[in-house]
Amino acid sequence: MNLKEELLHELNLVQNTKFNETNTLTNNTYFLDKDILLKENKSGDARIPFTKDGLTLWIHQNGNISLNESNFFIISESLEGESNFLSLFLGIKNKDKYNPYSLFEINKNIYEKDVTRFTIFKNSYALFILMINDLIYGARLSLTEEKDFIFEVSVINKGIETKDIYSSLFLNFNLTHSNHTSVETKWFKKCVYNDNYFTLSTVEDLSRYEHLYNTYYLFRDIDRKDVIILNTTSRGVYASSKTGFIENSESLVNGEFPINKLTTCFGDVSICGDIIKTSLKQDEDLSISYILTNKFNKEISKNIPSLFLKNLQNSTNYYESNDFLKMKFEGGENINGELFTSFINKVIYQVDYCARTKNSTLTMLGIRDVFQAIEAGLIRNKVDAKKKIIEALGFTNINGRLPRQYSLPIKGKDYSYIDAREFIDSGLWVIDCLYQYLGYTGDYELLKEECGYINIEGNIAHILNKKDSILNHLYLIINYLISNIDSKTKCLKTLYGDWNDAVDGLGKGKDYEGFGNGVSIMATFQLYSSLNKMINIVKHFDKENTKLLNEYNHYKNELIRGLNEHAFTTNNQESKIIHGWGKDESFYVGSFKDVDNKSRDSLTSNAFYVISGFYKENDKYIDSVIKAYKRLDSKYGLKTFMPGFNLDAIDVGRIVNLPIGTAENGSVYIHGTIFAIDSLFSLGEDKFAREQIYKVIPITHKYVSTTPFIMPNSYINSKEIDVDGESMNDWFTGSSSTLIKSLIRNAFGIKVTLDEILIETAKYFPFNKASISLKILQKSVILTHFNNSSSKRIIKINGKEITNLTNDSYKKGIYKIPIKEFLNYKDKIEIEVID
Repeated sequence: MNLKEELLHELNLVQNTKFNETNTLTNNTYFLDKDILLKENKSGDARIPFTKDGLTLWIHQNGNISLNESNFFIISESLEGESNFLSLFLGIKNKDKYNPYSLFEINKNIYEKDVTRFTIFKNSYALFILMINDLIYGARLSLTEEKDFIFEVSVINKGIETKDIYSSLFLNFNLTHSNHTSVETKWFKKCVYNDNYFTLSTVEDLSRYEHLYNTYYLFRDIDRKDVIILNTTSRGVYASSKTGFIENSESLVNGEFPINKLTTCFGDVSICGDIIKTSLKQDEDLSISYILTNKFNKEISKNIPSLFLKNLQNSTNYYESNDFLKMKFEGGENINGELFTSFINKVIYQVDYCARTKNSTLTMLGIRDVFQAIEAGLIRNKVDAKKKIIEALGFTNINGRLPRQYSLPIKGKDYSYIDAREFIDSGLWVIDCLYQYLGYTGDYELLKEECGYINIEGNIAHILNKKDSILNHLYLIINYLISNIDSKTKCLKTLYGDWNDAVDGLGKGKDYEGFGNGVSIMATFQLYSSLNKMINIVKHFDKENTKLLNEYNHYKNELIRGLNEHAFTTNNQESKIIHGWGKDESFYVGSFKDVDNKSRDSLTSNAFYVISGFYKENDKYIDSVIKAYKRLDSKYGLKTFMPGFNLDAIDVGRIVNLPIGTAENGSVYIHGTIFAIDSLFSLGEDKFAREQIYKVIPITHKYVSTTPFIMPNSYINSKEIDVDGESMNDWFTGSSSTLIKSLIRNAFGIKVTLDEILIETAKYFPFNKASISLKILQKSVILTHFNNSSSKRIIKINGKEITNLTNDSYKKGIYKIPIKEFLNYKDKIEIEVID
């Protein structure tokens, strides 16, 4: 459909759709078939990323739009309260002046009347629609396969009277490796308009010797000849004053620019601006196509409508392929199955983005963020997962250390900028991810793939002329972790910190640069799990290496001894799992008497006692975990710490600077909460786990401050700062991948190892029917759970009932399929679990 047809089609769909419990979210948001419909929202904001090979177009419901690849920002991201960098206006003539109306909510005039706005997020593009009287003004925005930014604008007159109108574009570009502007930004920007296109350019001085020259072009195509075209390259001219706001522009009221300024640099902010004027009779429309590209091609703008159709087709094939992960829920207690299905589909979209992106919302890409996302995303997309693994492992330091975050090298340069803080847990997530990759895909050749190394100097990663196999990268990474086992306690030193970033005081040494022998129990449990996985990898792919097997088993036993002696504390018959301690065990976190003399519970140390499998090694503290979770429980779920930290706990780290009840300092930090949900499923506490899922998913909330159809970062509940239910951010990492993994391996109960596939579906499943389809070892697996309220579990595979189910203390019925047996099945395997 062309844009005019699509706008009319979508408006008709909105008007004829019945909104009910199956498709209604909070914040005036709705599922519209497979799309998202967003009406005006004064409570928060929603956004979605569209991406091509790491180039990401972020589109917000309110019209904020940014475009970046890694740390190169073509269009900057504007924060709350800041002016946006891309705007579109409709002007309607009233006598000798025009009444301007912003397409985007963010630029709207608060005095306007009779204006309706919709935003619709589709699989590969976004639609914005404005209606006023008999005029419809709309735009659709997307990326091409060639990584160009395309957008179309259309004005449709549905009234009887002829209307004199204009459409106006304002684009304040960036084109630098920074999202921040300063007084100097405009000095190095230039825009020239000539022959129906804009040339945008910047220069970046990297050093006295290195300079980057960046050039983009904005081409335009107009579908009518009877138009008046006005252009400007000056923000001051567009806004009618150098310091004015575009929303108050006299140019938009007058329908013309006061002066003809077609070259702007240095003294004013250079922008791309136009006003396209015409008259529209009944059912006539004006359509304008734009493309922002770094390739010079004056004819390209004429192809934008066909590019949209091409993108739509590619998107449909990509997201609806039967080879990819799908879940479906029917009926349901406390939550509508159809609504939950639509929501989970968007969370899968969220994971898919996170697993392929080149930055984690900010300018860099977190190692732990991307590997957790790949671990969930590979189930859906093996090809891109492999590419990302090779890319990210190329940022392994020569000693096996991984940076916290990395950015990709600037084109032609042999270095990149990184966050070099030495968080101990980075490599642990890598091992988890690669183990899952090998188990799910059977692509054992990955271990032979070669990738590079870096040498870290300050916050610079120097790309080395050295490559090695991924298997050897894994050996180096685990050896680096082993080298940081504290010789006294046999637990893993925390160095700069673990997943709980703000608890960064545990690793402090004698001076600012050095690290002490403080440890993270969470990371120690993780290392125990990682050593088990590495032992299994060696047995399968390097089995002659008995020296390595003996070494890993030795350190595993050391960890077991260290954890049993130091990770648990008891007081009057009650026990706790300690979070960690500072230098020389001078203070504790998560003990009966922490550094501030308070008894405190830590979420993640309890969670990873179970997730790591250590509870099978020593099961004496399972009851303590459940009790700790009940103390940590709250309105929005399980908190990271209880109680939070005040300034009298400054030794713990910068967490004390966060208000209690926010972020990691005693809020529901959802990523961590789902770690605990994972552990509850493992312990057979399925109802408790389900209650926590209901609390942390946004579709059960009356209000959220962020995107209501994907997983947010946290929920804050603090009387002191008068906040109840807000989130720090939607973040688009962490909590999404953890939720999907938890549903797969715990709710549906599909667990994949190098030796076997386990079917251990949760014994409590609050839906009448639930199904999942995914690929394991190139075979399509469909598992369907039927809730028949029976005490006995029946499992059928391809219609044949399995008679040799096993049980443990926590599961209703388990079936283990050895890999050799699994490979004998045909390409499609249907599993029925009947309870």
